[in-house]
Amino acid sequence: MAVDAGQFRSALGTFATGITIVTTRAPCGADVGLTVNSFNSVSLEPPMVLWSLAKKFRSRQAFIDSGYFAVHILAAEQSELATRFASQPDRFRGLALDRSERGLPLLQGCTARFQCKVISCYEGGDHDIFVGEVSAFEHFGRPALVLQAGRYAVALEKPEPPAAEANAESTGVARNSITYLLVQAYYRLQLGIRPELARHNLSETEHYILAAVALISPCTVNQVRDRIAISGYQVARADLRRLARRGLLSLSDEARADPSVQLTKAGREMVLHIAAMTKAIEEDAVTDLQYTEIDVLKQMLRKIVRRTQPSWQRAGEEGGGDASAADAVRTVPAAVVGDN
Repeated sequence: MAVDAGQFRSALGTFATGITIVTTRAPCGADVGLTVNSFNSVSLEPPMVLWSLAKKFRSRQAFIDSGYFAVHILAAEQSELATRFASQPDRFRGLALDRSERGLPLLQGCTARFQCKVISCYEGGDHDIFVGEVSAFEHFGRPALVLQAGRYAVALEKPEPPAAEANAESTGVARNSITYLLVQAYYRLQLGIRPELARHNLSETEHYILAAVALISPCTVNQVRDRIAISGYQVARADLRRLARRGLLSLSDEARADPSVQLTKAGREMVLHIAAMTKAIEEDAVTDLQYTEIDVLKQMLRKIVRRTQPSWQRAGEEGGGDASAADAVRTVPAAVVGDN
């Protein structure tokens, strides 16, 4: 029975794999490399690995003639490097490289890399299967980049199911609910900011006003009210006038029903100061999280914000664009599959 190549590739793509870049040095001295997701282990004693290379790859002969290759398991933040080695012609330009004793180009910043000697090369349909004995390796412990269903992704540890809360049913409080956890995280982060607000004689409402004006300026008083209303705080004209008297805001056309408002130089400095303090508090709070966990957390929170915000606010949201799956994964160029 004939097998549809496109459907076969899609079926294979459901198997999540790591992403590697395999490099060698041609006899002429040229560096050669490509993105590969067919890498796999073969043996521990002796240490051996394998990968496959499409026969149509233009530099295939370099791998055959060299007799040596290096495999780099890419870190989560190296998706651009994977794309470069899948599709660009001058793949090594501008890259900082290490060199093996045999001159193999070794990429930096990956999660692990292996130096190998070719033991055998088998024909496998439209691919060559290279088997190599590992002569040296390095493990850097960084989170790995993953390929799943034709997209770059990141792998996160699957947490154990949370222990049941003894009083959850009796109190009606679901301590593992998104709402409960978001509220807890928000208030605990806010506790760190309040002393700084008090030092500058700012209420939380005034802090929100300054932050809102900084985000949506130029704006009007009603736009500031709408932005802050979702937090439950009500903005009165007196709040704005008080900030204006302190020289942090300027109000123009106050005779109008909806005056315009903007930050003064002192107001911008205040916002930047508190933002720096907030960033320091957040960085301390996520100390135990990996880079990939922080990135995914932000993406998921943006999606929740986007999904739950009022339609009028969604239409005018700054920063633009829907928080889609493209935020979490990147489509892999077809050359990745075609070359390896």
